[in-house]
Amino acid sequence: MTDRELMENIYDSYDDFVNSMVRWMSSDRKIRTKVHSYLKTNPNPSTSDVLGVLWDCLGMEEPLEILDNDAYKTRAIV
Repeated sequence: MTDRELMENIYDSYDDFVNSMVRWMSSDRKIRTKVHSYLKTNPNPSTSDVLGVLWDCLGMEEPLEILDNDAYKTRAIV
């Protein structure tokens, strides 16, 4: 199965997610390896779960927090 097919098979996938993840995985072997490993041990992830793996690979915490009132609050990444 190709990287694109793997991303498309995530139940809540959408075009921008699929295209971005395919680009990240093709440009960085570490990201590809970690995403594939995650998918093998977590057969039904959400796009948020996979993005969490990407952020972890990039050394980032969650860069955006959605508040209950639909306002957005960014957090400083240190």
